[in-house]
Amino acid sequence: MDDFRIEPSPGSRDGIRVLKLIGPFTLKNVFEFQTAVREEGAPLTIVDLTAVPYMDSAALGSLLGLHVSCQRHGLRYALAGASDRLKTLFKVAGVDGLVVSCASVAEAEGKCVGQVGNSWQPAGRLLIGPVCADCQSARRIPSCPTAGLRPGLPRLMR
Repeated sequence: MDDFRIEPSPGSRDGIRVLKLIGPFTLKNVFEFQTAVREEGAPLTIVDLTAVPYMDSAALGSLLGLHVSCQRHGLRYALAGASDRLKTLFKVAGVDGLVVSCASVAEAEGKCVGQVGNSWQPAGRLLIGPVCADCQSARRIPSCPTAGLRPGLPRLMR
């Protein structure tokens, strides 16, 4: 039961790629997932989680890596079919409002296909790097417009 597989397939339309993950998604599978994500830069990547019974923090981190990579390169992604256990993990980790999540692959295709190439964004954005504790800007701390230059932690901005 510890077997993990990734089954890539085309979506229902051009420009959509579906990565169906099967089995427990853990640290030992993260590099395989990252390689699969990087192989083909489709405008929309849907990660099908219906057959993933659980994932660890390293796997969650790789999904957030997909989120950041898509933002940087102007691509889109969606997570489809997450179980209640995975949804709880997203909520406890504080990323449930950040990740693009849909009930099924079909819903993800319908929700996101018209948005490919547009300015559609998920509910929040993950800021990488130092964030000013006073003004919450992601600018470099020395150029912060506020008087107090206390560095804050990277955080989810809504």
